[in-house]
Amino acid sequence: MKVIVEAVNLRKVYMLGIVIMVTHDQRLAAEAKRPVHMLDGLIVDEKVNWA
Repeated sequence: MKVIVEAVNLRKVYMLGIVIMVTHDQRLAAEAKRPVHMLDGLIVDEKVNWA
């Protein structure tokens, strides 16, 4: 599974250096229930510990 990381976590993701890819995929935007331009679309490994 993959998780979609929103803007609030963007800086942390970059600092962890675990960004796999950036996408503006329409399907991901649809799943996130928000327009593509509102979706950062950072896809990271599910094992990331946000705590």
